[in-house]
Amino acid sequence: MALTNLEFDRQWASEIVDRAVIALRDKYIKRGRESWFEALRAALPGGGDLESYEDLASRLESTEGAMRKAVHDLRRSFAASLRDEIRATVRTNEDAEEELRYLVSVMAGE
Repeated sequence: MALTNLEFDRQWASEIVDRAVIALRDKYIKRGRESWFEALRAALPGGGDLESYEDLASRLESTEGAMRKAVHDLRRSFAASLRDEIRATVRTNEDAEEELRYLVSVMAGE
């Protein structure tokens, strides 16, 4: 059974997001922060429900403020990783930005 254009685009978007998450996880692992990545993963697309900052702080032996910053940093790093993944598939930065906008619209179901 052939995929429709929308199904194909959703699959493409999902694969790009997955690759960006894997690349980001690998960076955390290299820094010895795999447990932080796994705890904060829910803050990323498809990651599930994020624990409260209080619970995260307790589990990671940190503070709520540090958890808020860690989630912010993770999301910022994810955006950069996503751009890198898209950039590897197109010729120009302008094309990458256009693809990123399209990926977001596909993931949002527009």
